[in-house]
Amino acid sequence: MKVIQLIRRGLERIGVMEAPTVRTARLRQEEQLENKTVLSRRRQSVNGAEGPASFIATIAPYEQHFTPLSDKQLRPIRDNAKLIVPFMSFHSVEPAGEWSLEDLDKAFSAWTESGRKEPYSDDFIIEVAGAAFGEYCAKHLNMEWVLVEDQDGRAVGLRGRIVEQQSFPFSTVAKRVPGREHGFFKSVFLLIKQQAGEGTLLSGRAHKL
Repeated sequence: MKVIQLIRRGLERIGVMEAPTVRTARLRQEEQLENKTVLSRRRQSVNGAEGPASFIATIAPYEQHFTPLSDKQLRPIRDNAKLIVPFMSFHSVEPAGEWSLEDLDKAFSAWTESGRKEPYSDDFIIEVAGAAFGEYCAKHLNMEWVLVEDQDGRAVGLRGRIVEQQSFPFSTVAKRVPGREHGFFKSVFLLIKQQAGEGTLLSGRAHKL
């Protein structure tokens, strides 16, 4: 099997772990909001997605610096993203043409439910599924890969080219792998899209998705 490239370590990405229950999701948010000024909190249902509502918190703006990734930095991310297709095939998901978020959710769910870590390890899943999901969001939500530097450190994520919105695909996957949570890719995508349409990220920073 092709060796994946560890983009997270090379670009100093940071992530937060998450368990799949509502209680632990709330606790995780509390950790993320530590030392931040919270402007509002709510539970938001995502139009067109199944599953429970998401916890949303908007915090006061703070200084952030964004650096678009260079072609050299993007190359390993895009190479890793291509590995999602054989991963899907291994888990009996055969997209009819371009893969969809439903395909990604099905393959990821099959991996979590199998209980196997070979030939696909946790690190492989974080790197490859994170890269693939990020590329999907960049393409369909008009976003670009950036290095984000702020009071929390440095992280590789996505930023809207027109609308002020952010997402952290590697963290999205990394915080769900330990608890083997699944069925979230479409929901997260729709939440990002919905927030952008509502302009919820213009007056503050939402916690990382």
